[in-house]
Amino acid sequence: MARREKVRWSYKAGEKGRNRVRAFEVASGMLHLEFMEAGQRCTAALGHRDKQRAKQAADQLAADFTRSRQVRDPDELTIGELFDNYVQDMTPGKSASKQAHDRRVVKLWLEVVPASRPAVSLVEADARRYIAYRKNRGDLRPGKAGRNRNAPIQPRSWRADIQFVGATLRWALAQGRITRVPGLLSFRDRTRSAVVRPSISDAEFDRMLSAAVEIGPACHCMMMVTHETGHRSGNDTETRILSAEV
Repeated sequence: MARREKVRWSYKAGEKGRNRVRAFEVASGMLHLEFMEAGQRCTAALGHRDKQRAKQAADQLAADFTRSRQVRDPDELTIGELFDNYVQDMTPGKSASKQAHDRRVVKLWLEVVPASRPAVSLVEADARRYIAYRKNRGDLRPGKAGRNRNAPIQPRSWRADIQFVGATLRWALAQGRITRVPGLLSFRDRTRSAVVRPSISDAEFDRMLSAAVEIGPACHCMMMVTHETGHRSGNDTETRILSAEV
């Protein structure tokens, strides 16, 4: 019979996405606080095992967060707080890969712009600075054998990052968390991709279609969908019937 894992004590104070603070017990029995600050999840050790005192500390910190936000103008919302609120409210509803992307982009942006800057101060120049930073940084994701790829990135990478920030700003506008439209929302990247896409002639495509028929109807269908949509074959495998215009 499988051994049941012990459920450790925890206590939550405040509202999710606003001033949430969690007090919790670790394996040693000591108590900690967990909260979001500048878009990052932070923990603080309380240094004791008194659960009542931990509850009071969580309530007090949540109240401090509330007071700090009530006395300020909405347009004083900082970039760190904007990311913090968005990651708590919107990111959990996305797929696992999108959640990882959101958190990765937050870290990258905070290396370019300070977390203490007002979100409404973001302008097109910040987007250009971010692009220059991403170009210079390259692709540092781990490749084979754990080594960094050190490969140049393509425009679609930083465009997706800028679109994420645009989404957070539009969300904040819709929620009334900011009242002015930041200049970054009008930015349009005109960088051309350095990738040369392979192309084939009509005669070559016809020969490929003939070969696909011999392999099977699914292969022939894939060739036609890829040709008509312009998508990659990997994307076409996830295309629903309703998504394709026939």
